[in-house]
Amino acid sequence: MLVYLTAGYGLRYRQWSETYDGETLGYRSFGGIWTLSPFGISLGDRVCVSLDYSLGLTYMPFALRAGYRF
Repeated sequence: MLVYLTAGYGLRYRQWSETYDGETLGYRSFGGIWTLSPFGISLGDRVCVSLDYSLGLTYMPFALRAGYRF
């Protein structure tokens, strides 16, 4: 079992467009994004499952992941 804390910063580019009744609306943004995960836990040596709770501009407060460590 591994308990961890993470912090990260990166760049994000988002774009979408939508057409309704012949009129197209769109949105584009580029800027910084940050996340802080004050608590995370990972179980397993090779095949692992991790769960963390994050704060920030990521729109993902909880994440459950499964993976394989090489």
